[in-house]
Amino acid sequence: QHELYAEIVLVQQPFPTVVAKGKSLESSPVVLRLVVACDVEVHGISEVWCECEEMVTNASRPVTSGQTLLSKDKFPATKEQLTDGLPVVLKFCNGTRKNVYRVRFGCTIDYTQNGVRSQTAVHSPHARPFIVITNECQWEEAQGILTAADLFGGDGGDTLPWPYLANSIHRIFHFAVRQDLHRPARPLCRATLGYMHQRFFRDQPVVERAVFENFWKWFGKCLHKLRYQRHVCTLWQSGFLQLLMGRTTVHAILDGKAPGVFMMRFSERHNGAIAIAYRLDGSDSQESIRHYLVKPDDTAGSKKTLPDFLSEQSPLLYILQILTDPTGRITNRSFRKDDALDPYYSKRPSNTPSDGYDTRILSVTEAMENVMIE
Repeated sequence: QHELYAEIVLVQQPFPTVVAKGKSLESSPVVLRLVVACDVEVHGISEVWCECEEMVTNASRPVTSGQTLLSKDKFPATKEQLTDGLPVVLKFCNGTRKNVYRVRFGCTIDYTQNGVRSQTAVHSPHARPFIVITNECQWEEAQGILTAADLFGGDGGDTLPWPYLANSIHRIFHFAVRQDLHRPARPLCRATLGYMHQRFFRDQPVVERAVFENFWKWFGKCLHKLRYQRHVCTLWQSGFLQLLMGRTTVHAILDGKAPGVFMMRFSERHNGAIAIAYRLDGSDSQESIRHYLVKPDDTAGSKKTLPDFLSEQSPLLYILQILTDPTGRITNRSFRKDDALDPYYSKRPSNTPSDGYDTRILSVTEAMENVMIE
């Protein structure tokens, strides 16, 4: 009797990714396909089930009762659907507490092989890992844990070649800023990845896990700000904010520019903070180029955004748009600050009082004076 060959293949999957609790993965389903040997005839299949397992070192631990992650773990399917490619939409109803999990799928098939009819369970390999978060503030740490587990393995693997890591960083970046990997609005250029390799990895051809985790302390906070702080990602995609650029390059770009010209970049030394470099005057002195680190109090969520803060800085007149063309050449253009940022300024309604209302809160004396005037 021949050994049965049958397997569920993962044709498409959204993992590895950080998933928000309660959010359906409808736009990026897992696509399953049943593959069997040529001498196997499948008559029918059961419903498809999904199992969640926690990654523990290099193994997996099944989710115990009371730890239900999936809002639905069984999916009706026909033989034809699973043979052609079955999309399965997952939705997680609980967080994983920053622990890394994987899923795999299975079903029972009714089949005939060599004239003998039988039934057996078939499974898919494990999908790549994921973490379910319950709040956006968990994203940075969760994505770092997930990325390290996916790249280096749950058993604490030690090293990765830089080219492989660079490609992974590029993919993670596009996911974080919600860009299409195949048609990104603004991809990371070779010069940025090269400077990143030099600045954080000392140009080493092989990267140790501990070095990557130290790099994530900077990179993760930058990604979190790009992903969640209002207008920051749009400013980056438009070329008004730079991810990684050294001071030497900044000074070279601002050299010879008019007073009031400024540019923005993520600080290399202050994780996740945005720095503003600006031309103070027209002298050749190095002191004519100044640097300001945007403080947490300078912006306040949706009430006062980064563009709102910039609008209040009267010495800042012209913002630089800096882009890199496909050949690696850096180009820059200056725009009047208000012309470039006006679409992002908060539109605060004018508080013009209606008839019968005071224009402000009055003291007793002021109220009496108004009565006397009337």
